[in-house]
Amino acid sequence: MSTDDRTLADLTAQMNGWKSGTGTELLLEDTHAAAFLDRVQAAKADLQQQLTGANGLQAWLSGADVGTYVSATTTRQHLEEDIAEFIEAVSNYIHYLDALTQTAAAACQSIRNADQPHS
Repeated sequence: MSTDDRTLADLTAQMNGWKSGTGTELLLEDTHAAAFLDRVQAAKADLQQQLTGANGLQAWLSGADVGTYVSATTTRQHLEEDIAEFIEAVSNYIHYLDALTQTAAAACQSIRNADQPHS
């Protein structure tokens, strides 16, 4: 297994740079691009469902009466922190998938524009 320590921000910035690629630098077929984008959108929909569930859990937990025992209040606090981190991570992945979708669409358009017959 490789050790790739790039962040989502790094990958997103790299993909945004690919938007300006020329047809000679990029090879992408429309049918493959459409299938790829469909899979990206399906993954995004799955993540959005997870985000909805986590937001609901966060709202419920913030109003839950756990009593006054230190162990109970500490456990709730830790769960709230974990849920907040999960929500942030899922939100970042959704933004990444949005950038991926935009980049792939821009690459397809760039290739279409570059692949016009010369007059």
